[in-house]
Amino acid sequence: MPDALTSLDILRTSHGELVAVVDRLDADDLRTTSYCTEWSVAQVLSHLGSGSEIYDGMVRAVVAGDDPPGRDAMGPIWDRWNAMTPDEQAVQWRVSVERFLEDLGNIPPELLESGTFSGPMGPMPVAMLPTMRVGEQVLHTWDVAVAFNPEAVVLPAGVEVLVDQMPMLVGRSVDAEVAKELGPQTIAIHRSDSDTWLTLGLGDEVTLTPGEPTSAETTLTLPAESLVRLVWGRLGPGTSSETVLIEGALDLDDLRRLFPGR
Repeated sequence: MPDALTSLDILRTSHGELVAVVDRLDADDLRTTSYCTEWSVAQVLSHLGSGSEIYDGMVRAVVAGDDPPGRDAMGPIWDRWNAMTPDEQAVQWRVSVERFLEDLGNIPPELLESGTFSGPMGPMPVAMLPTMRVGEQVLHTWDVAVAFNPEAVVLPAGVEVLVDQMPMLVGRSVDAEVAKELGPQTIAIHRSDSDTWLTLGLGDEVTLTPGEPTSAETTLTLPAESLVRLVWGRLGPGTSSETVLIEGALDLDDLRRLFPGR
């Protein structure tokens, strides 16, 4: 996993990329459907803005030595953001994210180095706070960018963070029923950009481990950026790279059903 300052730099860079896209949009563009087909561009921005506000509450509580706000604090925040017009969402998104990034950057070094806070699954290092937002930030930046540029790619530094997180998160990314339908099966995943391998096991339990399997029913070859988009439900037919190759028992549509996106 990256250190906190590296993750903070990724967040800042990705936000800057999204600002550059949004600055070119007009009111109609904000109402355009994003890659998240249930959300407009403005709703994606609202999601990033409300999420940043929620996490900023955690940061401020941690710095003050208090317990982070509970889940009951999230509903009113979402309600307020959902009530905004698209134009208001586009303005307030930037304010919220930049306030959050500023507060992350102001966490005292000693707290960032060794502090802990009460997370949803128990005590967590304060240094994890920036990394916890990387996936949301870089993927939703892409969701907006690709709506206007089919050649858009996920920020490379963010891709590497998400690849590192995949073994922990893959079980939550799959459709469990599809995994049972397609399994038991082993899929060899060849990262063409780094010549490394991962092994995806399907069945009642879904696992992802480093290394090439001794045998596999399916072999998938693709760069890390495409792998990230596949696992997070963003490798649709209109965005597939020509460098994505699959051979064996499954095809790419099977894997799209397996990873529907969340």
